[in-house]
Amino acid sequence: MNFNIPIGAPPLTLSTTNPNYVAAQLAIPAFLCASDPGNNNGRLGGRSDWQPANVLWGVTNYKACAGSNWNAGLAAWNPVSSPTGKNAGLTDGLNRGNGILCSNQVNQNAPTRVRDVTDGTSNTFAIGEALPATTQWNWWYNPNAVTATCAIPLNQLLKPLPPSTTNPPALNNWPNNYAFASRHVGGGHFAMADGSARYVSENIDIGLYRGLATISSGEIAGEF
Repeated sequence: MNFNIPIGAPPLTLSTTNPNYVAAQLAIPAFLCASDPGNNNGRLGGRSDWQPANVLWGVTNYKACAGSNWNAGLAAWNPVSSPTGKNAGLTDGLNRGNGILCSNQVNQNAPTRVRDVTDGTSNTFAIGEALPATTQWNWWYNPNAVTATCAIPLNQLLKPLPPSTTNPPALNNWPNNYAFASRHVGGGHFAMADGSARYVSENIDIGLYRGLATISSGEIAGEF
């Protein structure tokens, strides 16, 4: 990877003239979950933000937790904010998240350090499971495609969105599919900020789920 050049060569296309073009297509085994048959062994086409769509880009089954604040999608998770802590009162969880790491396209978030996780590292999500086949915003090269929000309930993107009774969010419906999900029955795995791993039920209380996503909002984690 050459970090001294723009992530996408103009006009916002990761083209063959970009030295990172080949690297971005690599499937990285450590980024893949064996329980997800939809990851196509780590490479999928039709990814977000940069085309051509016929190129297979390297995807990931694990995303960083952007937090719980959100201002897009259904009214059930728009708007969501936290009254205290990192980015208190803000709802732009995509760029100004209240969690470990967000897309930060506005470049207004400082790096998160362990001392910033005042809610406790054992009570804070760092990384969670994701399903690359359910959203275009999933490929490891793109910083806008490696984070997810807990404003949207766990595994919600595998279920119908009201008022539909049959259709989950479309691949290009980022306001409602920028979320965590897994093919494990009834939930998904998360890595906590202390390095431990936890299985989380998809039936977890939504307030608790969102609280575990913030780094400094002062929520009490409780049992989960």
